[in-house]
Parts: sequence; C-alpha cells; structure tokens
Amino acid sequence: MRFISLSYVNTPEFKEPEAWIKRIRGYFGVLETLSRQHMVISIEQIDYEGQYLYNGVTSYFLKYGKQELRFPVRLHRFVRRLRPDIVIVHGLIFPLQVIQLRMALGRKVRIVLQGHADKPPRGWRKGLQRLADRCTDAYLFTSHVMAREWLERGLIRGEQKIRELMVTSSVLTRVSREEARQRTGCTGAPVFVWAGRLNKNKDPFTLVEAFSTFVKDCPQARLYMIYQTEELHSELQAWLAKNPLSGAMVLVGKVKHEDMVYWLSAADFVVSTSLAEAFGLAVVEAMSCGCIPIVSDIPSYRKITDEGRCGLLFEAGNVQALAKALQQGVSLDLREERRKVSQQFAENLSFQAIADRLGQIGSSL
Repeated sequence: MRFISLSYVNTPEFKEPEAWIKRIRGYFGVLETLSRQHMVISIEQIDYEGQYLYNGVTSYFLKYGKQELRFPVRLHRFVRRLRPDIVIVHGLIFPLQVIQLRMALGRKVRIVLQGHADKPPRGWRKGLQRLADRCTDAYLFTSHVMAREWLERGLIRGEQKIRELMVTSSVLTRVSREEARQRTGCTGAPVFVWAGRLNKNKDPFTLVEAFSTFVKDCPQARLYMIYQTEELHSELQAWLAKNPLSGAMVLVGKVKHEDMVYWLSAADFVVSTSLAEAFGLAVVEAMSCGCIPIVSDIPSYRKITDEGRCGLLFEAGNVQALAKALQQGVSLDLREERRKVSQQFAENLSFQAIADRLGQIGSSL
C-alpha cells in the first residue's frame, strides 16, 4: 500500500529537513518502520522546499501560507499525483480541508484522521465537522475512550470508525544502570523520576505531597524532578521551604532530551501525576529505559500500561492513592515488573508494534 502522511500546519521556524525530522523523530520512526513493508511518503511544511529521502521515507517539503492552507488546491493536486491508497491527516481540527481533500481524491482513496488531543468544536463549526466525518474513513486515537466526546456529540458517526493507535514511540535506548547513575549522580533505593512541565495539568503538588508521606516509611527513597518549564516553580519552592524533605527530593530542572536516557536508565520507577495526556510519550520513553510506571488512571495511561497490568495506576489528583501506590511499588518483584515493562513496550509501544498496527488498519480499510 501507498501511505501519505499529511499536515495542514506550517512550521516556518524550522529551515532544514534534518532539524525538522529530528524534531518529529518520535513520530517519524513509525513512518520509517512502516516503509519496510509499504511505500511511505511524508508531506512536511517548514521554511524549506525540496525532496528528502531518509531511512526509506520520501519527504516532500512544501511552503504554503496560512490562507493557501485553508483552501489547499495546489497541495491536494500534488497529493493526488502521488496516487495514494491511504492519506493520514494529522489532527481532527481541519474539517474544511478534509472536505476539499475528499473532493480532490475521489472515493477510492481512504482518508484517516489522527487525533492529537483535539477538542471537539462548538457553534457553527460542528456542522462543518459532521460534513467532514462523511469524508473520513477512520480515526486514530490513543485510546477508544478519548473518542467518546466526539461520538457523543455526533461529530463522528459510528464507533466502527475508531481505531486505537499510539502516535509516537521512544527513540531512547537504555544504558546500564551503573553508567546512568555515574553520569547523573543518582542515589537512593529505590529511585523515582518525574518528568514534565511544571504546570497544573502535570499536577506536581499531588506528587510532592504524596512522596513526603511515603518517604517517612521509606527514607532511602529518592525522587528526582525533571521539568522543562517553570510555571509553578516559585510555588513549589515555597512548599518545600515549609515541608523540607531532607534531600529525599531533588529538583533537577531542565535536561536535554538526549541526556534523558541516563536519568531514566538510572531510575527504578517513573511517576506521572498528569490529569490528562494525549499520548504519554514521557512515560513511554521511561518504559523503553526499563522504568516501572506509577501513573494516574487516565485513558492514555491505561492504554500504555495495558489497563494497569504493567506498573500501577492511581486516581488522578488523589494524594493518598498515590502514596499508597508508591508503597505498593517498593513491595513489587522489581525484576519481574521490569520484564513485564519490556514486554509491554516491545509488543505494544515500540515503533515496530505501532507500524504493524498501522499496516493492519490500512489493510482493513
């Protein structure tokens, strides 16, 4: 089959193909793996024009302005000349473009929309979305539950159109624990790592309050908090000033992505307190490095952990539930849990697993 990956977003701050592919490498790896069995073409839009072949995927870099992307006649003509069997459109928020894409391609080509945590539209846009649904053959969501609101509002007609698929995977490869702890200076038994933005959705205060309770019974434990943004940093510092944890919790701050492999390989557990996640890539990356997940019970994490059969789930926002899960974690057979984590990643979360599933979805259409 001939797959085309298509976006209606231009990202002009990127000017080189190599830099852009590095930026989207978590998704691009799916295309690379898929290209071993199928023809795969990616249409990208940055401040560059030209054709670029990388690891089996042919990428066409085009440059269209915002107005032309609203009525993408030239883009759709280009797509039609590529003779696709399946076009994957990124995002559910381009109903006008999807309607035009169907008109340009006819009925034989399958159009699949891949969800990216998109919120259902309101007002007059709902009617346009329902028209676009008639032009769409399937939708890809991390979890079927995440499509519920779209179905309930009648924006997607028919649950049979919903397919579960992870969007992205980890590009990290685990290193030895000895090397990782030497590089990071991590100490503790066990070691927990938390990685995310310091914002309300990531809910860092549920984490620190639960950990402050847990560490009283497990004083050798250490928590390392890695954060790429600092929205709640002053509030967190103020909390720690009132609730000192005597070195049991370390605020690491920002870490380069390529160095995350050392922090994740050094840890026993990854903890996430997120209230909502589209994909949960940070947890997937941690699992690829052998971390056991202790994560909030939200749809994406239920999918990632195979409904909690791998790692532990706790009620989102519940300090007592997280403290209990942390205590349960240290009583697990860590070697067996790591085996389950590795198996879950390989069979359901790796590039190969996602590409195989995408190929199966394409064949079913």
